[in-house]
Amino acid sequence: MIQRYEQLAQMMDGIYALRYSLRICEECPRNIDELIKCIIASYQKPQHDTLEDTFVSLEKVMECIIQDLGNNSYKRPHMCKKKLRRAGLLLKNYKCNATAYLEGAAYHLWALGT
Repeated sequence: MIQRYEQLAQMMDGIYALRYSLRICEECPRNIDELIKCIIASYQKPQHDTLEDTFVSLEKVMECIIQDLGNNSYKRPHMCKKKLRRAGLLLKNYKCNATAYLEGAAYHLWALGT
């Protein structure tokens, strides 16, 4: 179980790094050196699709953790995000399976003894 939490923490670190990189060079450069810095940063900056894919993956993994009641036995999901994006079917907000959510919430409350 600790391994899954570590994987989730790594994904969250990736998300924060992506968010930070999107803020690089929002100001106008004042000289040639700053302009060159901003151009280099823009090439290194991840695309919008990368950030979107990361959030979709995180949401799906969180649903798998809920469905597996916090165990390590779930299989990492593959959602074919590029294929869905090309078809215009990639969801902006992932919707968790309601039954899985309710079962996970009930198990969590039971495990806490409340």
